[in-house]
Amino acid sequence: MKRVLLWLDKNFEEVFMGSTMVVMFVVLFGQTILRYFFNAALNWPEELSRFVFIWYVFIGMAYCERNHTHLIVDFLSAFFPKLKPVYAWVGDASVLAFSSVMAYFGIVKLKTLMKSGQLSPAMEFPMWIAYLALEVGFALCIFRAIQSIVLRFMDHRKEGENE
Repeated sequence: MKRVLLWLDKNFEEVFMGSTMVVMFVVLFGQTILRYFFNAALNWPEELSRFVFIWYVFIGMAYCERNHTHLIVDFLSAFFPKLKPVYAWVGDASVLAFSSVMAYFGIVKLKTLMKSGQLSPAMEFPMWIAYLALEVGFALCIFRAIQSIVLRFMDHRKEGENE
């Protein structure tokens, strides 16, 4: 069990994102072949690709948090390099706060969509499943931000003990 959790911790986002890219490629390639060679088109591939891309983006957000690759403004660290660790803490705290707020309001929107029973136009797919990507992505982002803060704290304590 521990090995499975460690594997998920290191690989979940990458495997999920790779899988969604394959699904988007296959669906859109198939649609292109149908249009070009057979002069026929299906009405659902673009919508499915859009939903899969939404999931890709929100899971990718957690991937960026885990790898510390979010876009940042780092001109202050160029002027004050000794404060770079402080900026990292502030960045993680900012991601945690923003993700928490977005997750809260996402839950409100998700509840509304579930009550309305709204369906997507082409696939007649429940829209709340597409919006669930927001919740899952921000929940993962919250988890990764907390994980990053804890790991930074543990590294900071180790550095203090070694000095």
